[in-house]
Amino acid sequence: MNAAGVLQVPLAMSVWDDGWGISVSKDYQTTKGSISTLLQGFQKEEGTNGVRIYRTKGWDYAGLNRTYEEAIALCREEQVPCLIHVEEVTQPQGHSTSGSHERYKSTVSDWIRDKDGKPVEEVPLLEWYKVYDCNVKFREWILSFRPGGEPIATAEELDAIEKQAKADVRAAQKAAWAAYLAPIQQEAQEVVSLLDALAPQCRNQAEVAALAQDLRSAMDPGRREVLSAARRALTLTLGEESAERSRLQNWVDRCLADNGERYGSHLYSESRHSCLCTCPKYRCATTAMSWWTAASSSATTSPCCSRRTRWY
Repeated sequence: MNAAGVLQVPLAMSVWDDGWGISVSKDYQTTKGSISTLLQGFQKEEGTNGVRIYRTKGWDYAGLNRTYEEAIALCREEQVPCLIHVEEVTQPQGHSTSGSHERYKSTVSDWIRDKDGKPVEEVPLLEWYKVYDCNVKFREWILSFRPGGEPIATAEELDAIEKQAKADVRAAQKAAWAAYLAPIQQEAQEVVSLLDALAPQCRNQAEVAALAQDLRSAMDPGRREVLSAARRALTLTLGEESAERSRLQNWVDRCLADNGERYGSHLYSESRHSCLCTCPKYRCATTAMSWWTAASSSATTSPCCSRRTRWY
């Protein structure tokens, strides 16, 4: 923000403030308890550079619209950066789903206010969240806003929209989960078949068969469980040679290569312009060789090849 204020960059910065930093109130996280108050020295004044600072409420739909319309318009027209501090953003599930915010918010309260902002009733913070939830407040605004004397939607229409939205989200969630699981289930079936074929051919037949059965009966195994079963079977058959073990080893090798691509690619630039590529051969735009081929080729010994990175 300091650089934007000095250079007068047309930058709009939004701070969505729920009043908490993980499990600690912002009074213990932020100087003066407010990022906009803290930055008052940056405030744009006549004849100076600086930043325009706006404050609004996360649950106030109309207020958000007015604030952003003004801030963005001036930011673009006058080339002046702005900071939009959106306060009173509710946090219905806490910082994350891995913890319980009831433990540290149960003793905190806030005020229900009238339309003029005057305090009316002090309530526990978790109850305040329910009253000032942005979806609740947005619904209230829709039902009360009558531009032509008529509401833009009825309560029944909003109920139907909410019901359909929940159904659509649930269907999308199920479809996404099924699409995610399908290739992993296929891999699990492949490994089960390989283990079933390997078991009768090895001395640790019972242990390999048990691995196959555990994988077969597992509910939604992940790639880690599938690969782990295959590698354990290879460990149980060390020193043995068979076509079945070779097929399992080949499957593990392919899986490791695929996982390297899935989870390890594009951590850095993989183009020929990458500063990590020091090999002239692989800086050639006409050369396209995967890291697997490069790493396994005896003719490619340059440092960039040894990093298992592909260059295009």
